[in-house]
Amino acid sequence: MEVRYARSHLYIQAGSGPQDNHQLFFARAPVVTTEDELKQLFSEFGEVESINLFHERRTHASKGCGFVTMATREQAVAAMNALDEKQLLEGSVTQLAVKWADPELQIKKKRAVEDSNAENRMLFFAKVLRSANEDEVKQLFTHLGRVVEVNLFRAFQGAPTTKGCGLVTMGSNDEAAAAIEALDNRHTWEGMEAP
Repeated sequence: MEVRYARSHLYIQAGSGPQDNHQLFFARAPVVTTEDELKQLFSEFGEVESINLFHERRTHASKGCGFVTMATREQAVAAMNALDEKQLLEGSVTQLAVKWADPELQIKKKRAVEDSNAENRMLFFAKVLRSANEDEVKQLFTHLGRVVEVNLFRAFQGAPTTKGCGLVTMGSNDEAAAAIEALDNRHTWEGMEAP
C-alpha cells in the first residue's frame, strides 16, 4: 500500500532569479509551434542563446511551454514586457505567458510542501482493492489514530467500484506521520499482490 502526505495546493510565485538572470519561462504556446518559430519571435528583442521547448516523454508532442535564454538581462526584460499576456500566437486561444525562469523555484516549492506537511493531516493512499469501501479504509487507519474523513476516488459519482485510491484525513499531523510510517510500502491490502 502507498501512503503519503496529500500534495499541498500552495502556489509559489517564481521570483526573478539572480541579478544576472536572463532566462525566461514561456507557456501557452500552441502545440504546433516550433522552436524555430519561437526563436524568431524572441529574436525581435535581442539575441536568443537557446530555446528548450518541452515535449511529452512518450509521444514527443510539444507541451507548449519551455525556456528561452536571451543574451542579456535587458533583452529578457524587453521580451517579457512585450510578450507576457500580450502576444497571441497563430492557432492559440490564449495569450502567451512569459515569466522569469527562477532557478530556485523547485527549492522554494519543496520547502513550502515540507512546511505545509508540518501541519498536514491529509494523506493520499493507493493500492487498495477497487471493491474496498470507506468503512474498511477507516478501520485500517483507525488503528493509527483518529480518522476524521475518508474519501475513496471513483470514476464518476455512484460508480460501483473505486479507483483503488483516495484521501484520508487524520486527527493530527502526528497521527498522519504514524500512518505513513506504519503503512507506506509496508502494508499489503488483503487481495493485493504487493505493498
